Amino acid sequence: MPPLRKQTGFRWGVICLIGLILAGGVRYWWRNGGREQVILFVQPDFRVTQIDRQNGTMTLTRPRESVIVTCTGACDLFRVGEKYSFMNRGGVLEFKTGRRRLELRIIEQHLEFEKLPGGKG
Repeated sequence: MPPLRKQTGFRWGVICLIGLILAGGVRYWWRNGGREQVILFVQPDFRVTQIDRQNGTMTLTRPRESVIVTCTGACDLFRVGEKYSFMNRGGVLEFKTGRRRLELRIIEQHLEFEKLPGGKG
């Protein structure tokens, strides 16, 4: 009977060690870009609805939100009607393409809030 207890303790030790390694790996991934990957995966992409090359601006929309950004020098990277993933960095929308990172300054942002039916009274 004693050898069985040693094996059980050893198994739990291995399981705990694997759990710690896995938790450490997830924490490392989360801190080094994993959080952003999850946000980009969960939030809907922006659709380019208009590009004004003369003024260097671009209009982006997604459900209940529209944004006008500057795209001077980068307008040619985008196509009207296509969807792109952007990360909102507070005042700028960040777009990553390969190793290149573009920051498009937000000029105007319009949010529509869900209106619930009914009211008081």
